[in-house]
Amino acid sequence: MARSSFWKLPFYVFLLPLLPVLRIFAGNVDSVAWQSAALSAAIFFAAYLILRQVLVLLFFRHPLVDPLLACAFSGIFLAVSFIGDRILNWYWAITWLAIALALIRWPKRIATFNTFVPIFIGALCLQSLYLIAVNPVMQERSRIREVVQKAFGDTPTATAPIEKPDVYYIIFDRYARQDMLQNIYGYDNTAFLAELEKRGFIVPREAYANYQRTAASVVSSLNFDYLDKLQTPQTEASADWVPLYSEFQDFRAARVFKSMGYGTHFFGTWWEPTRRMATADQNHNFYELPEALRIIYEYSLVVDAARLVGLRKLDPLWWQCERSKRMFDGLAALSEDPAPTFAFAHFLIPHPPFVTSPHGRCMEIADAAAQTRAQNYSGQVQYT
Repeated sequence: MARSSFWKLPFYVFLLPLLPVLRIFAGNVDSVAWQSAALSAAIFFAAYLILRQVLVLLFFRHPLVDPLLACAFSGIFLAVSFIGDRILNWYWAITWLAIALALIRWPKRIATFNTFVPIFIGALCLQSLYLIAVNPVMQERSRIREVVQKAFGDTPTATAPIEKPDVYYIIFDRYARQDMLQNIYGYDNTAFLAELEKRGFIVPREAYANYQRTAASVVSSLNFDYLDKLQTPQTEASADWVPLYSEFQDFRAARVFKSMGYGTHFFGTWWEPTRRMATADQNHNFYELPEALRIIYEYSLVVDAARLVGLRKLDPLWWQCERSKRMFDGLAALSEDPAPTFAFAHFLIPHPPFVTSPHGRCMEIADAAAQTRAQNYSGQVQYT
């Protein structure tokens, strides 16, 4: 594309693919890092321009290319920015379809469209940028991050043992202890725990978590310490989770094992803090997207349409089920590596959504909906 023609593009071509990311980031500054939002925006922006260029080549720069692409994009992907109900998403899409049909019927209205849409989209982008800029979380983040980094900055010294057994730290999110499973869900887990004990495992029968939230609990265990050092006037007044989330990228446990000659393997989820580990020797993840991009896709009409016609491989709920299976297979495969291994795996089972049957079958939404929460949860515990 020539430089002169590039700058003649309608202004909304540059703004439209950025809008959903900006709106999601503006509403979730306390839990989404700007780097993740920027990556999502860059991917979305590049995909939009590539698709546009393909359409231009196919339709010889027809004046309707940009307006119709904008209508299609808005109808499919923008609903997550304004609507929280999946049924209403279809009415939103129908509205944009009606606009597209009107432009085809009355092409002279393209000029009006090209004038109004940039104002509408631009105003929403500016609103989001303003909300991001004035959010106190963004203004205080550097100070909060400094507190967190100082708390876990040092690496404990460790002498490498002669024997270096593989070490697996596996978290099954929301896996309740045996008596709670029995009392609340009516599920008897004693046979499984007894089998673990026969194999030499220690099973604490009355264990309590140090913290209620996953991030606090896991960061504490991965760094061999409580979070008391983080309790300062600055952190107590802050709603920012991102500095704590960043501790998943470089934690004491991985550093200690690396210093002893271990290879580090990280098995992640769709949740941004455990999606990837920057310092791992190898990341193992399946069907993962940067946070904002994942949210936009999950609430788009692409997923609704895929479920309607049975294209399960486009459904994030199917990804969730398949991810667990592949993580189990990946962990098993590590045993074949002769080098000493430290593996950290965060499984989002039996954590909702309930997508896996007791025997590992990926359930349809209707199957899960036909069962009670207790049945679904217990089923995923049994599979796990």
